[in-house]
Amino acid sequence: LGIVEPGVTTGFDVNGLLVQGGGSICASLDVAGAPVSVIDCPNVDGQGTALAGAASVDAELSFWPNPASNELQVVLNNVPPGRVEVLVFDQMGRQAMTPMVFSVDGGLFRTTLDVEQLPTGMHHLVVSHAKGRISERFMTTD
Repeated sequence: LGIVEPGVTTGFDVNGLLVQGGGSICASLDVAGAPVSVIDCPNVDGQGTALAGAASVDAELSFWPNPASNELQVVLNNVPPGRVEVLVFDQMGRQAMTPMVFSVDGGLFRTTLDVEQLPTGMHHLVVSHAKGRISERFMTTD
């Protein structure tokens, strides 16, 4: 990312270079004080090249209530058979809960997260499965 010119290049310019913005670079930005999310780029080979015909993620994540004070209900529809991992991170990208790993037959997956001990604020819910990873934000309150 040596083409970045401080004070000139915008975040939108940089995002366009990254895989999630339609570009070909699988990378993350390290900005002091910014929240950090680590997301796998499953449709990219080890050289940073987009793979043709890579499978799309068809699973759908829903959760409630948002904001949550005691429990967060998590539902994943159309999940493929295999392993499902549920992770929660704080705003700074630090792991906020012990990861939970499940073996599923596929179809519908649901679980309840005990979020009562999480500090009030924004958190990232990350659910990984055999074909990808879904990340969403949720709030906790007292």
